Amino acid sequence: EKEIADRQMVYDFKDGRSFEAVAQMTAANMQELYGESCRNIVFVQVPASTSPKNELRYKAFCERVCELTGAINGYEHVRVI
Repeated sequence: EKEIADRQMVYDFKDGRSFEAVAQMTAANMQELYGESCRNIVFVQVPASTSPKNELRYKAFCERVCELTGAINGYEHVRVI
């Protein structure tokens, strides 16, 4: 059951849905590992295969993770060619 739910969350994230849950989990892990040092981290994503998929998948996600952690949002510096 948990494996199915986890797999569905990945699919939903890749389709631009459920980014909030994934952002919350990512931010919690970053804060646990790095604490206040999060504000010194530039947070960037590994790009998706196309520019539209990249924006759908990561723009709001990166904004939210950085909002929650204080990390620097590097989303705008990554381009899909």
